[in-house]
Amino acid sequence: MTVDQCLEASKVKNMVDFLRELSAGIGEFAKDKTKSIDKFLRELSAGIGEFSQGKAKSIDDFLSGLEAERQEFLRDKAEKDRETAGEFSPFRYINLDENKSSDILADLLNPAGKHGQGRIFLDGFLGLCGLPKDFFPEQAYISAEREAKTYSIARPQRSMDILIKGPKTALAVENKLGAVDQDLQVLHYLEHLEKIAPVPKGFSPASFFCLVYLAPAGKTVSEGSLPAEYQAKFAGSFRPVTWQDLLKRFSQCQEQVAAPRMRFFLDAFINAMSEKTA
Repeated sequence: MTVDQCLEASKVKNMVDFLRELSAGIGEFAKDKTKSIDKFLRELSAGIGEFSQGKAKSIDDFLSGLEAERQEFLRDKAEKDRETAGEFSPFRYINLDENKSSDILADLLNPAGKHGQGRIFLDGFLGLCGLPKDFFPEQAYISAEREAKTYSIARPQRSMDILIKGPKTALAVENKLGAVDQDLQVLHYLEHLEKIAPVPKGFSPASFFCLVYLAPAGKTVSEGSLPAEYQAKFAGSFRPVTWQDLLKRFSQCQEQVAAPRMRFFLDAFINAMSEKTA
């Protein structure tokens, strides 16, 4: 290979690296479909088409034109970021692990939570789980507890991630965000719920207590946590839900949220958890 050929090959390699980096930048900005970005993408596509067909005079000419378009794109992006801070999220500085996501979820599901939006999130969650709104009556006192102990059974030191309790009903959430199942864990939770929300004779257990197994899509409860011989007994009260479906439901709830601060927080939480559970 001649020196000129080596230089030409080096330019092509740099161009490929540049286009790859530029593509990543465009991907980050894909949600912001402004006229300037659309214009940039059209011109970029046309430029690549001309180059691939040999119509561009040289690689240097092509890259010079592309660099000018890139600079225009970056200026437009900087201006939009200044106005909207579209890439800012408080969750860039908060580790949304099992405990922190459970803290947030417990507050959202609490009608008396700091969010100030009443039953919006609880009712949305009940619907997602296939439970009626009157699972927790409208005027009833409802408590939300983190790390609730299974005090009624032989393993009292187990802790349920979230327990929502009404006068006669109970709903627990087991958050499996990066956590593994423990031996008989889900069974013990269900046995505890059965005791703190006793089922009158002739009624369905699912009308009084429910355990939601909240996990990223693809993760299912292990037989070691809920043995097969108990699955039929608790079939109606054990309800798997994916984080992905929960985030979609919360996104729908946003339309009912009155407080701008809460809408911002919820949007940031949904986006951060979508990345976390992808």
